[in-house]
Amino acid sequence: MLGPSWPRVMVDGTLGGGGHAEALLKAGVERYIGMDRDPAALRAAGERLKGFGDRVSLHHGRFSSLPAILEVEGIQQVDGLLLDLGVSSHQLDSSERGFSFRKEGPVDMRMDPSTGPTALHWLAETDTEELTDILRRYGEIPGARRIADAILGARRAGELETTQDLMRAVESAAPAALKRRKVHPATLVFQALRIAVNEEMKELEELLEMIPEIVAPGGKVAVISFHSLEDRRVKRAFRALSGRAPRLEGPGFEPDPEPEFEELNRRPLVATDEETRQNPRARSAKLRGIRRKRVREDDA
Repeated sequence: MLGPSWPRVMVDGTLGGGGHAEALLKAGVERYIGMDRDPAALRAAGERLKGFGDRVSLHHGRFSSLPAILEVEGIQQVDGLLLDLGVSSHQLDSSERGFSFRKEGPVDMRMDPSTGPTALHWLAETDTEELTDILRRYGEIPGARRIADAILGARRAGELETTQDLMRAVESAAPAALKRRKVHPATLVFQALRIAVNEEMKELEELLEMIPEIVAPGGKVAVISFHSLEDRRVKRAFRALSGRAPRLEGPGFEPDPEPEFEELNRRPLVATDEETRQNPRARSAKLRGIRRKRVREDDA
């Protein structure tokens, strides 16, 4: 989607372990600015990409810090922007990060473990109304109030210290409709709490609103999302930028009457059966792209 004319200057807002970066640098990207909230991811990516020398620069930060990062780099606009919004395999597989209930660990869930409240601390400061709203909004969970009551009841009783404690609290209150689904009832609860703790939707919307300012003429944006909440926000923003009226209401996404952007695909691209066999976590991935239509004079 970013080829065949590879970006000169590219920002990767979710660097992770550097897999996308390595492939794109090999394909011809001249300058790669990678950022991530997770210091462990930056260390892993730095090791993986060290052979590319000064073509790569890495920064610790969240989406809202991108303007400051570009200022440090002496760049106003970029030719490519990539976002892979999924939780990394390393984060999911590391029990101490608390993203999964498959292994016992602390109820943390922070993308950046060096700052901010853990999920457990966040739960200590919330109430049933707020938690119910979070479960409904970010997990679309049936029986959200019962589950919220069970979680906060376990916390008050001193029975909520680990990820598996949280799983058991969810199981105790999950309605039959939720238990009949293919995924474990706690999956959506962990997702909703992670989104809230890391302010993921707020950060995503801030970055989507930056696109007209930071993407150069002829530049492309590619976003890989993994659940409907993210994909709806990306779709709405891309439709607004390309002059198509958004179907969902929301701040910052009014249709542009004289659009400078065009969608690269109106329907999201999804993983093939072979890709899913190689990487089962890709089965829910959706890729959308958009391009700024006007090109630079020296590209004409």
